[in-house]
Amino acid sequence: MTATELLAEKERRLREDPEFRAAWEEAEAERARAVAERRAAAEPVLVDLAPLGYTAQRWHVADRPPSEAVPVLLRHLGKDHPDHVLAWTTRILGQAKPVEHWEELANRYVDIPPEKSEYKDAMAATLSEIAQQRHMPLVRQLLVDTSLGVSRIHFYRTLTRTRAADRWALIEARLG
Repeated sequence: MTATELLAEKERRLREDPEFRAAWEEAEAERARAVAERRAAAEPVLVDLAPLGYTAQRWHVADRPPSEAVPVLLRHLGKDHPDHVLAWTTRILGQAKPVEHWEELANRYVDIPPEKSEYKDAMAATLSEIAQQRHMPLVRQLLVDTSLGVSRIHFYRTLTRTRAADRWALIEARLG
């Protein structure tokens, strides 16, 4: 079945099958509620960023925020936001490339509880992206600390991006 045929079948069933239509409408209403809840949870961050000229209309991060947004974003990382809002805030922060806050972010990363896995993964990705050569000793420590979970995989990218001399030895040690 092609995509066109599948869409035609869906449209036909929406027109002709009341049970299918009811189930579809219920699922669509639930998706709309979930999106509204996620956006409402992010509202405090958006409100604080708006005076700085940064608006995020979608859940992806498209534009680099102004440097003035960094303290605002860091402040929100210290608040009790849901996992997805902390992850989203971290990704926005990563776009700002706050290298001067790398150690602070690394300390936050270590303290993120396992149940906040989306946040932990976003923080590892951000740390990996902005790490510089001077951060490599701590990157190595984070990479081998198994208590940090699977998000550590992002730090392999740091090894290759910074062309760390021991990158292959570290990779082989983790694989072996």
